[in-house]
Amino acid sequence: MDEIKRMLVALESIARDLHRLADLVTVEEQASVPSGVSRLPLVIRSEQVATFLAQHGPASRAEITEATGVPSGSLSEVLKLGPFEQKRRGLWGLK
Repeated sequence: MDEIKRMLVALESIARDLHRLADLVTVEEQASVPSGVSRLPLVIRSEQVATFLAQHGPASRAEITEATGVPSGSLSEVLKLGPFEQKRRGLWGLK
């Protein structure tokens, strides 16, 4: 039983080290991206847009891009794939 406890403690320590390493890799990756460019998965971009629209109501693509920082190319994909619809001419909102 003591051997199992020692192994669990060692595994927990390794897990903490791996989490720290993952955080460092993320920081390094972000540091290697040119300024003004941020690469995030579309699911995160979609959450950003959904949060903005939930708080502010329908908005134009330009307003969404300005407020959220989502690049226009990513925004096009997000609006196609996410829970969004065109409400009025030029304005997008949540479905």
